[in-house]
Amino acid sequence: APTVIAGRVTDAQGTALADASVRVMDGSYLLAAAESGVDGAYSIVLRTAAEQQTLDVQARLGTLGTWVLDVNCRRGEYTPVDLELSDAANLVGKVSAFDGTPISEVLVQLLSADPGPSEAAPPNSPTVLYSTLTTTTNPLQTYRVLNPRPGDYRVRIHVPDAQIDYHDCELLRIEPGKTFTADFQVAQFRKGLWRRYSTANGLPSNRVLDLHFASD
Repeated sequence: APTVIAGRVTDAQGTALADASVRVMDGSYLLAAAESGVDGAYSIVLRTAAEQQTLDVQARLGTLGTWVLDVNCRRGEYTPVDLELSDAANLVGKVSAFDGTPISEVLVQLLSADPGPSEAAPPNSPTVLYSTLTTTTNPLQTYRVLNPRPGDYRVRIHVPDAQIDYHDCELLRIEPGKTFTADFQVAQFRKGLWRRYSTANGLPSNRVLDLHFASD
């Protein structure tokens, strides 16, 4: 028998909210999603082999959002979860060159609080929970993550030759209704024409083991 999670989505004044996105999460995995109707009602059916699960329910509409954590669900039973939306948590920031010029198309990631080992090792490395790309449409704020799950996070960006953690892996405590800022300054990426050489060009390997610099 399926498990059903259902309820109503409202704002802080109790007004029903239509077209809100409701998602059921198992850790960082999306299990199912639905949208609220004109009366704010939603219903999500889960088909799972687990007899009992502890899940999280997220809802978002525009800049409003909420999370209901650790919902105890039993297979074949109806679990009511009403969702009251308020100002969602925000993580915002700017990735720029040292002269302040915004840099676009930089990958920004929110990672689990586990710092992991100094060298990447898949089973123990921190889990990427949210990813986004920077833009230059807003020079003061080149990226934004809206309504992340409350908790502790590390913030990381990827540039062509490195991964850079915010303030040497400082943890950010994300809480509902608050805006957190994590800015990065990096060297401007080199522009120009680049050519990639690989085994397709006759090289014995795609790995670079050493570099030799000619006089020119």
